[in-house]
Amino acid sequence: MNASLLAFLPVAVFLVVTPGVNNLVVIGSTVGGGVRGGALATAGTSLGVLAWAVAVALGLGALVTASATLWVAVQWAGAGWLVVLGARSLLKARRPTADEGVTDRRSFAGALATGLLNPRAGVVAVAVLPQFVVPGAPVATTTLVLGLVWAGLATLWNLVGVALVARGRRLFTGPVGRRVVEVVAGLVMVLTGVSVVLGA
Repeated sequence: MNASLLAFLPVAVFLVVTPGVNNLVVIGSTVGGGVRGGALATAGTSLGVLAWAVAVALGLGALVTASATLWVAVQWAGAGWLVVLGARSLLKARRPTADEGVTDRRSFAGALATGLLNPRAGVVAVAVLPQFVVPGAPVATTTLVLGLVWAGLATLWNLVGVALVARGRRLFTGPVGRRVVEVVAGLVMVLTGVSVVLGA
């Protein structure tokens, strides 16, 4: 177990600090709902990551990878969700002065869905986590522990981002700032979704 953790830790840190869709969702929720919205979005994305680890620990990851059709379907579902999110952000950028507000439920549920459908999280859980289970170690337990470490580090990193964005929130809540956030987030999500479809 210790060997698995020591080997996985630097990889987990790299995965967490590399910007991705989950981070964008957390930032968007912080801009729209403040620290509370960002914290709830962080909880949602982290639970999504942890759910992937649990699925792999239960053997569902092997089931998905054993079926090329099922694996492609999972990737396409995630890609479709990213494109939908991206399109929504781009549409919102056209009316940045409209204050729709971000409810607690929307912050958490949207982030949880993103964490569950994020293709990157799926790839990491299915293809990366099993590589750090050393021979002789209990596969399910080790995978769960690695998933907890991954989700825990992601939570801490996103909360740091929430604190930083919240301090400069005024820069993002004006018409220009909001438009920039929505356009950047929308383009990244759409392009990520398209790249997943092309690579599937």
